[in-house]
Amino acid sequence: MACTENAFSTLIDAKGDITCKRADTFHLEVEFTHEDDSTAHDLTQYDELTANVKVAAKDTTYVLQFKLTTGFSVSSNVLTWDKTATEMKIEAKSYSYDIEATKGTTVTTIGGGAFVIMEDVTRDGDTL
Repeated sequence: MACTENAFSTLIDAKGDITCKRADTFHLEVEFTHEDDSTAHDLTQYDELTANVKVAAKDTTYVLQFKLTTGFSVSSNVLTWDKTATEMKIEAKSYSYDIEATKGTTVTTIGGGAFVIMEDVTRDGDTL
């Protein structure tokens, strides 16, 4: 995974760890290439792509979910992640995520890492 473009408040490092701000609009474009020869990894071949963001990998509930119908879009080998500022109003802390790709009955994990949500300073209703 390599980041091709990201918003000011969203970063992804070489390990796949994502850092973003609480209550900010989340937009991230990630380019997928094959490790062995750096050629494009065609994401359109999959029936479904899902990323679950959890407090811990063993948890059975998630705090955020991205799917092709809600939060993910694909163009060739680029996976675009989007969530509204309202959807990102969750507790600032470090979470875990992975990306599962489904093709027929085969499920493969194609990425993952830490999903860190940093505290924001400005809050709804702030006044002078």
